[in-house]
Amino acid sequence: MKLENSPIMRAVAYGFFEVRQVALLCAIVERPGLSVRDYSDQLGITKPCVTRAITTLEAQGYIKRSQSPHDRRLLVLNPTAEGCDAVEEVMQETAPTCHNLPAAVC
Repeated sequence: MKLENSPIMRAVAYGFFEVRQVALLCAIVERPGLSVRDYSDQLGITKPCVTRAITTLEAQGYIKRSQSPHDRRLLVLNPTAEGCDAVEEVMQETAPTCHNLPAAVC
C-alpha cells in the first residue's frame, strides 16, 4: 500500500487529521502512559492544542484516556490496537523515504 493510500494519511490529506495529531499519535504509541503535559513538552505543542488533538484521536478510536495508577489527579494517554496499527502502517511506508534524508528530519 502506498503512503497516500493508507487510511491515516488519507485522513490527513482530506483534512480530517492535522499533522500534529499524527505526531501526537506516534508519540503516544512510542511512549504510552504519559500525561497531556508530558506530550506537550515532548512535542513542543501547547497544552490546548494537544487536548484538541486528543479529543479527535479518541473520537476516532486511536487512543484512550485513563486515570494514572500513580496519581489519580492525572489523566494518561494510551494507544488502542487501532492506533498502534495506524502508526505501524505510517512507519512502514515512510521508513524507506527517511533513509535518504538527514537524521534530524526523521
